Amino acid sequence: MKPLRIAHTADNHIGLRFNGRPYTEDLRKRLVEERYLAAERVVETANSRGADLLVIAGDLFENTRVPAKAIIRTAEILNGFTGVNVIVLPGNHDFYEQGNETLWGRFCDAMKENFLVLLSKPEPVSVFIGEAEVAFYPGPCRSKHSPTNSIGWIEEKPKNPDAINVGVAHGSVSGVSPDMDEKYYPMTPENLRKAGVDFWLLGHTHLRYPGEQRAEGSLFYIPSTHTPDGFDCDHEGYIWCLDVLPGKKVVAESIRTGAFRFYERKRSVDSLVSIEDLKREISMLEPGTTLLKLVLDGRLSEEAIDHLHEIIGEIGQQFCYAEVYHENVALNINREYIDANFSRDSLPHRLLSAFAEQPEDNLVLQLAHDMIKEARQ
Repeated sequence: MKPLRIAHTADNHIGLRFNGRPYTEDLRKRLVEERYLAAERVVETANSRGADLLVIAGDLFENTRVPAKAIIRTAEILNGFTGVNVIVLPGNHDFYEQGNETLWGRFCDAMKENFLVLLSKPEPVSVFIGEAEVAFYPGPCRSKHSPTNSIGWIEEKPKNPDAINVGVAHGSVSGVSPDMDEKYYPMTPENLRKAGVDFWLLGHTHLRYPGEQRAEGSLFYIPSTHTPDGFDCDHEGYIWCLDVLPGKKVVAESIRTGAFRFYERKRSVDSLVSIEDLKREISMLEPGTTLLKLVLDGRLSEEAIDHLHEIIGEIGQQFCYAEVYHENVALNINREYIDANFSRDSLPHRLLSAFAEQPEDNLVLQLAHDMIKEARQ
């Protein structure tokens, strides 16, 4: 028997405007467009892998008020899927609202007839792949925030042991998702286990779970977002392609679908050598699709600080976007520097030398140096 194959994506956030950082207008448009292009890659990947079902586990859209043209274009992309059905769960950003003029009413109108399965209600929905029944048990979102998850009803529902029973939900998972206030439909692994389905396809967390490229037998799968959207998404953007084998064994492969990369790096520099190491590390990144946030600290000689400023200037020109924070890179005021810049037995020399003997007073040393330098001007 041919394995059931499911392509699983989530958190696509089509309609995200990228207004939160000082991107150039050209880059902002590229990032907005990337949400669609990555969705096309999702469909192309699903088609090339011969997926029977494409499951979107919440937050297909950024919000419930995205423009009509965004809804139509997204539907056109998904209508290109060559499998049996597209299965879509409303997430906390694009939560379900009933009505013809709502997001979901317009989206349903734009999708091919008998192609979309919208998991908008807490009730099982079955689709058939040949003679095989796939029963979905959804936890749709009805608002942006909720202290209670949407899957509690599933445990009491009887399951057909001959069907492939799949839970689909959107929300945080304890131990996996950051949700300190527990306001994003919080779930625990025990909640998921007690529901009694064969496995779960989840959304909300923009990181992949399990973390490996290949996984099997996991209780739940989270694909991450299909293309990264900020510096908290330090990954390539993925979907899961899952094969459900006889005996309901699940084997999953994570496949890259994103083009841009957001890199946030914190580095210490203490010499010309460490600056060159940093330059070499950064040169390995793809300039046309890399957005870089670099946070530096350390103590350097005057020569090394001048060289670092040159490197920072090059970084600003090298990538499509770069933020470099170097306020915590300080001048290394050691005995050699003091001897070279202040007359021996002068008050500044004696004062700075005394502070230099006590490394724990480095802040005091820096302040004293700055005051002396300012008084000299």
